[in-house]
This record gives sequence, structure tokens and C-alpha cells, in this order.
Amino acid sequence: FKSQIVFWIKIMHSESVLAKLLFNTEIKISDLLLLIKNKTMTFQLNGQEYIELMKLLKFVGLTDTGGDTKQAIDEGLVQVNGRQELRRRCKLRAGDEVLFDGTTIVIEV
Repeated sequence: FKSQIVFWIKIMHSESVLAKLLFNTEIKISDLLLLIKNKTMTFQLNGQEYIELMKLLKFVGLTDTGGDTKQAIDEGLVQVNGRQELRRRCKLRAGDEVLFDGTTIVIEV
């Protein structure tokens, strides 16, 4: 739960949206999507050595299902460190950058 809060706080650029999240008031999915699209965000490993590419894309909400994630990777729509990545279980470590659907995710310790 704590890592999810850290993730959301890092991508929120609107205090009103963040306040709605923190106080459990209604928020539109479209508001969240606008904040996520074409952004750079960070993902903290929180003591883990790595996270697999498929798990990362699902965790941060850039894909809805495992099938969507597999398809995106298989179609070559994902880049890791500026290169097309076709390995679904590619191990991402601190310093790696993932680009998918206009969003860059920087992996941190």
C-alpha cells in the first residue's frame, strides 16, 4: 500500500486530484489518465533487486491485463533504455528507463 501511495504522489501534478485521492472523494478515471499520459514517473524498487517488465507495466497502470501487457511487448511497443524490448520478463534495475505509450518510467532504488 505504501509503495502505491508513493507512486501516486510522484505522478500527481494537480493538488486537487491528490486531495481527492487522499480523502477518498470521487475522482474520474479520465482525470487520472490525463495526468499519466506523456509523463515521466519514477518507480522505486524498495529493497528489491529488480522488477520484471510485465509486472512494472501492470503495476503502474499502463496496461490493464496481462494479455494487454504481453501484446504490447510482443508488438515492440516498449523500449528499455532507448532500445526496443521484446523480453516479457526483462529484469529492470535501478537506473533503467522504460518508455511505453508516451510515458517514461525511471527505475530507482
